[in-house]
Amino acid sequence: MSLAQSGRLIAYDQPYPEPLHAARPLLASFGAALVLTPEASGRTSASLGLEFLPGEEKATRMSDSALEDLRLGIPAARALPLLEAFARETEGELVLDFLAETHLRMQ
Repeated sequence: MSLAQSGRLIAYDQPYPEPLHAARPLLASFGAALVLTPEASGRTSASLGLEFLPGEEKATRMSDSALEDLRLGIPAARALPLLEAFARETEGELVLDFLAETHLRMQ
């Protein structure tokens, strides 16, 4: 699979200028990006299974309180549990906030 046939997922937030910041404050700037392909290659770092979950599923929290504050205070930082799993090379299941009343379960 060439990079041209892959998908890219990019999430980025930064604090808004006033007066928007007063209405929707963000704690800091945060960005995350992934290159997604339908099949593994020699450059594959991880394999993901995804499932959309409607309803009130609980999102995976960060054990570090400062990182949990970022996860809650910046929409793009909802990816922190996934990034932590990549960094620690752990297997398992995560639930990430997605849209209102929708979550993503990732294996």
